[in-house]
Amino acid sequence: MNTPVLEPPVGAPPQDTCAIFDTDPSPTEAVKRLCAHIQPTPCETVPLRAALGRCLAEPLPAPIAFPPFTRAMMDGYALRAAEVEPGAQWHVLDEVIAGQIADKPLPAHTALRIATGAPLPIGADTVLRQECAQRFGQTLRGLLPRIVLGKDTEAIGSVTTVGDLLISAHSPLLPTDLAKAARHGISQLSVHRPARMALLVIGNELTPAGAPLPRGHLYEHNALLIESTLDQHRLGQIIHTAAVKDDLAAIDQALSTARAQHPDLLILIGGTSVGTHDFTRRALSRHGQPLFEEVHTRPGRTACASVTDNGLVLLALPGSPKAVHALLESILLPTLRFMQGHLIS
Repeated sequence: MNTPVLEPPVGAPPQDTCAIFDTDPSPTEAVKRLCAHIQPTPCETVPLRAALGRCLAEPLPAPIAFPPFTRAMMDGYALRAAEVEPGAQWHVLDEVIAGQIADKPLPAHTALRIATGAPLPIGADTVLRQECAQRFGQTLRGLLPRIVLGKDTEAIGSVTTVGDLLISAHSPLLPTDLAKAARHGISQLSVHRPARMALLVIGNELTPAGAPLPRGHLYEHNALLIESTLDQHRLGQIIHTAAVKDDLAAIDQALSTARAQHPDLLILIGGTSVGTHDFTRRALSRHGQPLFEEVHTRPGRTACASVTDNGLVLLALPGSPKAVHALLESILLPTLRFMQGHLIS
């Protein structure tokens, strides 16, 4: 299906491209103008590892307490703190290790050999470290005159209780966040899906890497810079790319083809200056309403953007490698972060 093209107003000069603003926006203001016309991507449920670097749309509450039981934090003996006094002795009943549960409550003046991470038996409230005791067969003698209640234990729910905020929304998920979710029994998360972008690289002089290089040509590398940066930051994927000649009709057709792929954002590189063979600005004005015609920054001043009648943002960057790199950091990445649920200041 052909995407309708917005023709410039009757009587407009051929070079009419984007509306003239009294002052060019800063990169920060340019990002705000772009984001005013962009919606964050929808959410999808993915396994934990696939959620790395992506954002939750809503805060995640803890579904269970952690730890889910009171546990020993040192190897030693589970017993009652009130029974610890000079000369105290206990009868050692058994041993419990991590993953096991004592099947009976602990009677008075008895102890249970316990390993780090094992649940405390009912009746015990403290761990006497093994280096603070002497054992003779089944008899245990303490070497401390007293002990603090709860010593070397971690109480049930002391880290999180049910309903506590586990992970905040609108921040990229870190490996520690995924581990936190897993230890609370969560195997999937609802996160913003990666943004889908179309990329048009414009220029008669560009040759793909690996091909013979004609005289006067340059190897195209800006597309690789953008795609690999998106991969590095987990900020989306390029679903459509095309190399386009410096020709208004060719750019016009390439824009229509790219729009038909329904990207979340359409990026153009090259042809944003005002030379006789620079047509990107004119093409943008034919496909949408201008958001800005220049940005108050160098390199990259000739970046411009428009928005189509169905809300698709078209962002054009100059072809200079320095400009692409600078605008990638100052405009494109912040915009993509917003699209995928990040908060922007």
